[in-house]
Amino acid sequence: MIRIEQLTKVFGTGDDATVVLDHLDFSVAAGEIFAVVGPSGAGKSTLAQCVSLLERPTSGSVVVNGETLSRLSEKQLRVARRRIGTIFQSDGLFGRRTAAANIALPLEYLGVTAAESRRRVA
Repeated sequence: MIRIEQLTKVFGTGDDATVVLDHLDFSVAAGEIFAVVGPSGAGKSTLAQCVSLLERPTSGSVVVNGETLSRLSEKQLRVARRRIGTIFQSDGLFGRRTAAANIALPLEYLGVTAAESRRRVA
């Protein structure tokens, strides 16, 4: 489950500040499919980066499976990120692999068993 509460991201300061995400609220239930759509520059990639805290939000909270990510130590955050799948606009997918095989690739590098990998990809 993902819950976003009052998520705001501002780049720059003062007169040069640009608000990219402005007090955004939404939740995605386990197993639910959720899409973020919009024109180029609308903040979709920034949102995706904030969900995994690859980009720190200016304010608000990101809760994934009951964990408030901004409260985690760097070590805990690295572990939490392994449970969050994100495919960005510049995806870097391998054309000779199926979609499932592309999703499983990082699990292979992490040493996840083939059975567990199949379960998680499904």
